[in-house]
Amino acid sequence: MSRINIYKINNDLENQLIQELTDENDYELSDEEFNFELESNYLENIQYNFSMHLYYKDEQQEKGLSWNWVREQFNLGDVNYSVKPKAVLLINEYKIDVTKPDEFEDNIYAVSFGYAFHTLKHFSDKDWPIKFAEHITLNKVKSMTVLSPNSVINKRINNYVNFKDILLDSGEALNQLSANLELDDDFNDFKNSITISNSIIFDVTNPNLESLPYIIDYITFINGSDEIVNSIPYFKEVQSKIKKEELDNELIGTIFADIEEKHETPCIDICEFILVDGVLKFFNQFDNFKLKYKRLSKENIGSLTVNEIYNFIEEKLDDEDNPLEIKIFFEDSEIGSSFVKLKDIISYDSFESPAILDGGSWWVYNSKYMDDLKNSINDLDVEYEIGFDFHEENYLRFVRGKAQEEGLDFDNMDDNTKKRYKQKWYKERVFNLLREEDGFICNDRFKDYVDSYDIEVADLFKLDEKSMFSVKIGGASNLIYVVDQSLIPLKLIDNGEIRDIENDEIPELNKDSIKNVYLWLILTRKTKLPVRNGKPDLNEINSISLKNRIDYWKKEVIKSRRNPKIRINYIDF
Repeated sequence: MSRINIYKINNDLENQLIQELTDENDYELSDEEFNFELESNYLENIQYNFSMHLYYKDEQQEKGLSWNWVREQFNLGDVNYSVKPKAVLLINEYKIDVTKPDEFEDNIYAVSFGYAFHTLKHFSDKDWPIKFAEHITLNKVKSMTVLSPNSVINKRINNYVNFKDILLDSGEALNQLSANLELDDDFNDFKNSITISNSIIFDVTNPNLESLPYIIDYITFINGSDEIVNSIPYFKEVQSKIKKEELDNELIGTIFADIEEKHETPCIDICEFILVDGVLKFFNQFDNFKLKYKRLSKENIGSLTVNEIYNFIEEKLDDEDNPLEIKIFFEDSEIGSSFVKLKDIISYDSFESPAILDGGSWWVYNSKYMDDLKNSINDLDVEYEIGFDFHEENYLRFVRGKAQEEGLDFDNMDDNTKKRYKQKWYKERVFNLLREEDGFICNDRFKDYVDSYDIEVADLFKLDEKSMFSVKIGGASNLIYVVDQSLIPLKLIDNGEIRDIENDEIPELNKDSIKNVYLWLILTRKTKLPVRNGKPDLNEINSISLKNRIDYWKKEVIKSRRNPKIRINYIDF
């Protein structure tokens, strides 16, 4: 039995792929060429011509184990291992409908052997394997790798027993699937166990070149079906070169801003694992890394972290450099010494576009993902009271009153003094203090202590209603902060970790103190959200990142057995 790992290559990238294999990675082209003609077994009037070429790399070298040092100390001597050869079988398909001889279709497929998959995934059509999963009947789902952008757990592996459906929650998208197919009894081109990610991986009993055209014909037939058997939320790959460059530039700028401004929470995450020929390899399996950018390098890195990468960028790179091109080298006893680029192993969610970076590619959300997210957001309890809209006249009236209490004349202050005074009485603080007139307890700027550090549990409380409110004014990127931060106090309250509450108006908080958890979002948008079904329509907010965060927040609040609620208001200055 042999494992086949087949990719569909983007037609526009064939020449780039060949150049990558031959010029960049020193693959050799075999002298042999195999050609096959095939009349489709499934598609009426369809005929194929296939030509196959093998690009191979036989590395006749040995590598020393990275942990030979411990063998030496026990006088066991060094041990070397041979690097596995690798190859790419390139398949060119010429497809024609015999009833329309003037119309034809060219397609390109590739099969990877050894560690060659790493090269192919950058040139593959990522929609092709997912489309197969959507149209084929599954007999058993064994495992799924699921992406959850804007979640604390943004990638996870689910394993299943006696399960045959692809069931994902809102805010989740399929990244990798391992399953058994329901195949006809007379189908024997490949076994029913497959893995779907950037490619389709399956086992064949009698591997030979002649079987591959039949397999491609079958996959083409399944993908062309009108019936969607499994409705799968997933990310479609960005194809536009211009759009990919825009997204790359946004990410590069954000990374440098992260480093310069020393953000506590980096904008990027490092994926914990990569898929090697259908087998998961975790980075913590490797004990030695090397970072390299052009001629600059840093060796003997024990573990791969964002901090290590950021330190390397800060020490070695200039503003005009591209950190996404940093190469990360690692050793493995099966595949030898290899590397990935930084862009291949980080995840990032764009603030400017409905796109994410994963596996080295930019992705946008498909309609199933968006529909699930929209439905989840629509289920939220959203409130709007026009009397809480924040107007400049209300703000200035409050600030003038505070200045008068201090014996100052706000209107006659010079510009610098007025600016500093406004910074003292910033908009969010004033909004929260004004709510005391409406029966709220203002907890803004009060500190509640957890062991040796302090936090702010919430901005506002209404204890008679068992409600707490986290308030934020601004656009999408500002509002995301309050969504993330509002979950921390809930866990501390439930664990009884809040020891000392500074605000005397608030008694000791416990699991029963709070039943309603509010996000109070004060929007800076000029036009109000349309009201549908008696409430503001949050889906009209043009930020997938924010809606993903809210969706995750909603589920976490429900898990805590509380009611997630949102208040919307507007600010006009």
